[in-house]
Amino acid sequence: MSIAHTVYVLRHARAGSRSRWDGTDDRMRPLTPRGQRQALEIAALLAPHVREVHSSPYLRCVETVAPLATLVGTDVVIDERLAEGNDWLEVLRRIEASTATMAICTHGDVLGDLAFRLNERGIAGPGSIEKGCVWSFTVADGAVIDGRHHPAPEV
Repeated sequence: MSIAHTVYVLRHARAGSRSRWDGTDDRMRPLTPRGQRQALEIAALLAPHVREVHSSPYLRCVETVAPLATLVGTDVVIDERLAEGNDWLEVLRRIEASTATMAICTHGDVLGDLAFRLNERGIAGPGSIEKGCVWSFTVADGAVIDGRHHPAPEV
């Protein structure tokens, strides 16, 4: 039996409104000043617990976990499987294949599907997927055995 570890899955912090974004590539939409403050708060909370940091390639996700990676002393590992519109099952496989405590930053659609499906299985408790929230999933023997919602920082 392996020792359990935690994988923290974040929805990116506050970013500007998609409908108001004047850039041509939504992948480049940055965090707002509030989102930047959320990212700093998340970093301070998770840094003592995290060894690896993974992110969707979207700028708002990378900016959410960049302060955490800096505090941990590691690089942000970009993973296309965490991008918006991808299958929640790929994220679950990534979580269950993990061997160390890590943080993963993704998008509302992916995290929402993941939390909903785990809730259906009786693994994750109730919670929302607001921007900047964190879900902590306990992994043991290659399976998620528990999940908890942590609200977004109020900044």
